[in-house]
Amino acid sequence: MTSDPRPLHVLLISEGTYPYYGGGISTWSHMLCERMEQVAYSLYSINAGYVDEPIFPIGPNIQNVIQVPLWAPDEPQDYVNYTNDYYKVVNKKERTTEAVITGHFLPLFSDFLDMVYQESHDMPKLDHTIRSMWAYFQKYDYKETMRSEVIWSLFKVKATEDITTGQQMASIFDITVGLRWLFRFFIPLSNSVLNDFNIRVRILAVGC
Repeated sequence: MTSDPRPLHVLLISEGTYPYYGGGISTWSHMLCERMEQVAYSLYSINAGYVDEPIFPIGPNIQNVIQVPLWAPDEPQDYVNYTNDYYKVVNKKERTTEAVITGHFLPLFSDFLDMVYQESHDMPKLDHTIRSMWAYFQKYDYKETMRSEVIWSLFKVKATEDITTGQQMASIFDITVGLRWLFRFFIPLSNSVLNDFNIRVRILAVGC
């Protein structure tokens, strides 16, 4: 049996650190990518806004860098080419009808909200739900789905149904802001680049 000559392909997922921002986590990540020559890396960098250039040099072990700005005024696809041809983007939008959203995504979104509001510790169910939402967004358009009327209507109900007597009611502004936050936090689920890796490593900078 011969060994596979191809290098191990690792997806390194960062949040507000390497390779666009400095710090201890970024330095460690850079050393990891530079010194493990038998590994091919892809960097998946989740940032607040779009950054023009990384502050670390991109070495030969790094095959590509994928930047995902969560809070930019536009969608990440407006800044970065995720290898999606334009006609594929258009086809996804055309496939994303209200019937599709209601039948395929609404139950998943409802399950997710139930687990959040009920503070569920059922991690296998949460993992399955998030994975299923990611699979949905590989076929259907993210923006058309998350801005649809049926999603707004469901979120209004879920955000207010558990309010008991004496508690302050959520305003329309509160509900709008809440859904906008989810719209931003779910953006990484809309990208198809999370497949085809041997290992996925997530690095976080945690304040103590």
